[in-house]
Amino acid sequence: MRFRGKSIRRKIVALLLVPLVSLTALWAFATVITGKQAIELLSVADVLRKLGYPTEDMARALEKERRQALVYLADPGRAGALADLRARQRTTDKMVAVFPFPRRRRCPQRYEPGREGSFPCHREEPR
Repeated sequence: MRFRGKSIRRKIVALLLVPLVSLTALWAFATVITGKQAIELLSVADVLRKLGYPTEDMARALEKERRQALVYLADPGRAGALADLRARQRTTDKMVAVFPFPRRRRCPQRYEPGREGSFPCHREEPR
């Protein structure tokens, strides 16, 4: 045998060293994997704070404006319907103005429904 003549202490250390080293390596690997996931979660939280919440606020303002537009279209003669619609439009415009768009594009001067990428930039006056 190879261990003949060596002390008992050395034999015990040699037997325990291999599992301890492998457990330490496994712990280090698990720590690295978990640390990467924690960092990714922090970046997701940052994106949610910067983009998710403003998107939600803007969508709610747009829904309220659309609802008010339907109220106005249902009864244009109703007192205050147009003023309420304009107030909702201003609120939506404020939400869009503070929204953190990734890139700002110039708005085309004309809206052409058949042309791809064309969208209305300026509000049309209600009739």
